[in-house]
Amino acid sequence: MPNVQPVINSTKVANFTPYSAIGTNLDDVRKRRREHDPTALNLQICWYLTPEAAAKLDPEVLDRLSAKVQPIYGTLLTADADTLARDRERLPTELQAQIPTTWQLPADLWGYAFFACPLPPVTTFSADQYARGDRMVLNGDGMLYRLGFEAGSAILKTRMMKTPCYYADLAAQLLPKFDKPGYRFLDGGMVRHSLLLGTRNQMNTAFLATKEHLLATFDAARPHIIDPDSLELLEPIGAASNWQGLAPKQPAWLTQVFQPYSNPAHPVCDHLQTDSGGGEFITANYSAGLSLLSAIDRFRRWLKDKLGRDGIILKDPWGAFTSLVRYRFDGQTFEKWRLVLPNGEPVIIQQAIHQMALTEDYIIVGDIAFKIELSQIFAPYLFGRIRKFSVQIGYWLSLVFLQLVQPIPYANLYLVKRSDLDLPIPPGEIPTLTVIKIVLPREVSHFVTDYRNPDGKITLMSAHNGGWDVTEWIGEYDESLNPDCERTPMLTKGIEAVAGVNKGLPLEPPVKCLRREFRGFQPSPVDLNSVARYTIDGQTGAVITANFFSDIGDNPSKCNTWSVSVNTHRNLNRDSRLPETSEKITSLYWMGWGFTWETIPKRIYRAYRDRENRVIPVEGLPQSDMPVTLLRLDTERLEIADSFEFPIGYIARSPQFIPSQEPCPAGKDPATHGYIVCVIMTDAEPDNPHTVAQDEVWVFHADDFKGKPIYRLSHPDINLGLTIHSTWIPTIEFGKYSQVKREAMREATLDRDFNPVVQAKIFPHTKTLFKEVVYPHYINQTSEAELLDLWED
Repeated sequence: MPNVQPVINSTKVANFTPYSAIGTNLDDVRKRRREHDPTALNLQICWYLTPEAAAKLDPEVLDRLSAKVQPIYGTLLTADADTLARDRERLPTELQAQIPTTWQLPADLWGYAFFACPLPPVTTFSADQYARGDRMVLNGDGMLYRLGFEAGSAILKTRMMKTPCYYADLAAQLLPKFDKPGYRFLDGGMVRHSLLLGTRNQMNTAFLATKEHLLATFDAARPHIIDPDSLELLEPIGAASNWQGLAPKQPAWLTQVFQPYSNPAHPVCDHLQTDSGGGEFITANYSAGLSLLSAIDRFRRWLKDKLGRDGIILKDPWGAFTSLVRYRFDGQTFEKWRLVLPNGEPVIIQQAIHQMALTEDYIIVGDIAFKIELSQIFAPYLFGRIRKFSVQIGYWLSLVFLQLVQPIPYANLYLVKRSDLDLPIPPGEIPTLTVIKIVLPREVSHFVTDYRNPDGKITLMSAHNGGWDVTEWIGEYDESLNPDCERTPMLTKGIEAVAGVNKGLPLEPPVKCLRREFRGFQPSPVDLNSVARYTIDGQTGAVITANFFSDIGDNPSKCNTWSVSVNTHRNLNRDSRLPETSEKITSLYWMGWGFTWETIPKRIYRAYRDRENRVIPVEGLPQSDMPVTLLRLDTERLEIADSFEFPIGYIARSPQFIPSQEPCPAGKDPATHGYIVCVIMTDAEPDNPHTVAQDEVWVFHADDFKGKPIYRLSHPDINLGLTIHSTWIPTIEFGKYSQVKREAMREATLDRDFNPVVQAKIFPHTKTLFKEVVYPHYINQTSEAELLDLWED
């Protein structure tokens, strides 16, 4: 926490997390926010050598070709065309045989990969940072990266996701005329909010590729159709009137212009469906109601513990609702059903529907461990100024009012029969769908299902993130578990004694200190994570079989399942147009973000040390760092079939499977016939907090991780951010949307959804903001660079 002086440890320990992962200065933020027209990335080819083979190589050549930081189990050689041309003849014959004759990417690496990334606002490091709130890394303006593999080259194009609220936020940050109390947007953890204008739609999380459209998604806003050519937003799904917001309907003059609409970042669609014309997709519209208030949620959990049941508070909490939505593109039809349990009671979401899944007969709606707390969202307004002028009072307020609310230690899934969506609705009745409830015994981060469900049996595979909350972050007042890292003032010690924050700490404190410069970064887990495969009866919701797998990483290759969350695989549904497909996911690729004490604050450790369903005892947490890993899970045997362990100091994000364009050889599993690409972040100078970011894209053979990444892609003028999710599409119809058509679609959205609310406002400030900033710049999609030049004049 501020005013606590860190003690410099005399023993130098390598940093696990690169500075570039969080962004430590304004220049870095501005460089990452820069939009780039299509740019060819520099290509380096990689070879992996065993230690024995590396020992036989000319030392001078080995030094010149070796990557700066090496994998854990061998030597990675990497070279661009010029370096290799100079040293080729000095390489052993067996290495020369691996060098391609042409310096191009393979012809079967094709299509377009898309990555979503949240970026900090331009004023993140301003003098008024306290008043701007407390930002978590997943909260930020959406940046879209399109990586195209064209004629043997990798071409990167980037664009900000410029929603109407993006322009209002930018004006409030940079123009004194619009930086007014109540109008400015402040960061409250995962959410960026303005008291008078509403909640930001940052469009920074994930994608959905339907039959004919590409959607960008965000957990708190309507999905948007984007043009994969220009990368511009085109229009949201449905009118604002189709969606139900978190707050009850109000008169237009009282309504916030930017309404949040809770829906999953991972909706679903069925490419195999043949009777839906231009296609459709299915999502949800919901609210957890008062359960979003941490105080209410803590009381509910206390009541459940005392009475053995949830109690009346969850019967129908104020503001709670759960609806399934089907949108058909051809007629722009928006259908909505309320979800109810077999006894007629409404489905109440306790955490968040971050994800859905789809099989041939069922839709699965997941209430999973992705909890947003309203107390965090509004903390900047309640405590921001107090914390600015009194650190100790701010610390006390945080301890009392911003206590961590753990995810529920299990997962509720709700099963909908797809055939029920086509049943007739009796006149005058509210459309409803009766669901079947499934309870998984551990909390869930992400999950996938096989498309086929023979005899009504559903195969579901998930990651279980016990001892970990992906919506938490290292806060302003967080302290290290190592007491030698702190010099705590007496007043603070008194506050801590009253709050009991020092009870139950590890008997053997970790060697590493908490990295306070990583304020806003996600913490490491306080338990080993696991992956699982379930067989579920679609008729009853019963879990027929449940198998779990985890690996602590104490093996020679250090393969582990720490921080397992995001995944990729050959999309059996989307890729059905390719020559070969399958009815089952036989290989599932998981990314694990490793383990380190440098991102586990005292507050997080205390919250999860006694967590239910621990995989390992808290005393068994490793003292050393466990690396980021890319895993290929054999879903039949439920074992790790292949893995790559990234060097310490490297972060890997957003793995994406790209199917090979070549026919699959006889006897080879199509699930591994292709490539994995992922975003890599590291520092050019690991020990320098002002280091230059060294961001790359690495390419792997999907059936062979142990060798190496086979290609590294980068550009000195391009900095990437901490990406989240990704997708891939085989082709783009360039020029499908003309500039005139794109602008007309955006103007129609403003006229339909925003203008009636804006014109009803009593005070003129909102009208001026929209007239001078939002309307013209959103329609034209004016770039941030152009606005900065315009507003500086």
